[in-house]
Amino acid sequence: MSQVNVYYNYYVPKNPRRACEVLSCMGVMLDDPNITRMIVLAEPSEIHEPSELVYWKVERRPLVADYFAAAAFHSGADDVNVIINSDCFICPSTTAKLKKTPAGEAYCLSRRDMKSLVPYRINWAEERAKRPVRYAMQDAWVFRGPPRPGMWLEFPLGKPGCDSRLAHELQEVGYRISDPFRRLRVCHYHVSAERTWSYDDRVPPPYVNPPKSWDQRVVDKCIGVAKKLCGLQ
Repeated sequence: MSQVNVYYNYYVPKNPRRACEVLSCMGVMLDDPNITRMIVLAEPSEIHEPSELVYWKVERRPLVADYFAAAAFHSGADDVNVIINSDCFICPSTTAKLKKTPAGEAYCLSRRDMKSLVPYRINWAEERAKRPVRYAMQDAWVFRGPPRPGMWLEFPLGKPGCDSRLAHELQEVGYRISDPFRRLRVCHYHVSAERTWSYDDRVPPPYVNPPKSWDQRVVDKCIGVAKKLCGLQ
């Protein structure tokens, strides 16, 4: 029976408000019945055992290669694996759909920015501002089974360009990449002012941006309407 495994980097930011945001995201996923296991990438000083968590030990800020190594070790042949940024979670109302992830496809999921967690509110002003560049902003990656070999993954998550480079690497080893962000909602919880990255420090190209996935029923309906308007049926 397939499981849903989430691979997550646990760390405690120095800023208390930022630490609360990160731990809140982890808590939402721990409480989600649709998530079978959380495999937590953490430095030895952050590991607390015994624990219901499964730990994957790292000695520094994890690289994407560390997440994929953990997935290669822990994933069953039919498991669904989710790699996600530490300040994000997948909305529990949509996580049941993770088990429908098709083999050979890699979801590169763009996010919704949160205004608050309790009550649950989307920052619609931020959403409108980022709409033109949403195609190049992903925060979670989903695939079925152990990851395919042959990718260059020597860079961390959270660094500018990491998402577009990871999409390129997934596509290069044969995954069909897509971004079904309407069906699987990734929530980004970062309302504190702290920022620890710079646009000048980027993961190098090549880059790829995943196409958006649309509900096929909607696509078929639009095609039908277009044919009628054009007198083709």
